[in-house]
Amino acid sequence: MMYGRETWIGPDGLLMVRPRARGPVLSVRGLFLLLLTLMLGKAALYAHLGPVAYGERVTELEAGGPVERAGAWAMHPGLATQEIASVIAPYLP
Repeated sequence: MMYGRETWIGPDGLLMVRPRARGPVLSVRGLFLLLLTLMLGKAALYAHLGPVAYGERVTELEAGGPVERAGAWAMHPGLATQEIASVIAPYLP
């Protein structure tokens, strides 16, 4: 009953209590906010390093093991990353 309980009166007048069903651990809104945060972080890194240095680091990741290659795939600068980086670049040191 850690997540709450539901209480109702049965047809025989007996008070019934059962644990409340647990919802999903990560909601759609939470997943969207997580992906948005990761995309903004990637764009900020791209804007801070510049396209050449960012590309070199992604190339280094592509030469690594399976985990590094997966990271390189995720960090590959797409069109959205480049557009967001061009917008936030003037605000970065």
